[in-house]
Amino acid sequence: MDKYDYIPGYCPKLQYKGMWPCRFSEKDGVYVKQEMICSNGGSGCMGTCPLFAQIPEVYPHTKEWLLMDISAR
Repeated sequence: MDKYDYIPGYCPKLQYKGMWPCRFSEKDGVYVKQEMICSNGGSGCMGTCPLFAQIPEVYPHTKEWLLMDISAR
């Protein structure tokens, strides 16, 4: 099941400050960071995005409450 975390910050590529979603996938009992789901649409900024770099790589199930399940809406 995928869940999302929203990171506040400034996107240098879009030159816009906002809340940016990051997708996490459940693997081996933890949630692992996958990709940013933003207006860039995977336009190659994943490796250099400062927002993506500051997001934790893994969330344990004890911190699952920090992530949102947007499929339930």
